[in-house]
Amino acid sequence: MTEKVKDTLSFLGRLVISFGLLFWLFKMVNWRDTVAAVQQADVGLILWAFVIHVFLQFIVLIRWFLFMKALNFKA
Repeated sequence: MTEKVKDTLSFLGRLVISFGLLFWLFKMVNWRDTVAAVQQADVGLILWAFVIHVFLQFIVLIRWFLFMKALNFKA
């Protein structure tokens, strides 16, 4: 087999396994309990969690930028 065929088969295999695992995971979720929990959630806390998440992602972005700059890596 050529390298391109191996890469394509490897990609397709990983894709099938990923979709299979996601299907199994979502099948195991109790959707009624999930919807009930989301409906009872405090919107203020969810917004704060979102703001903190975005802030932390920004910090990670800066950290990667500094690593790349230190290694003289240009993307």
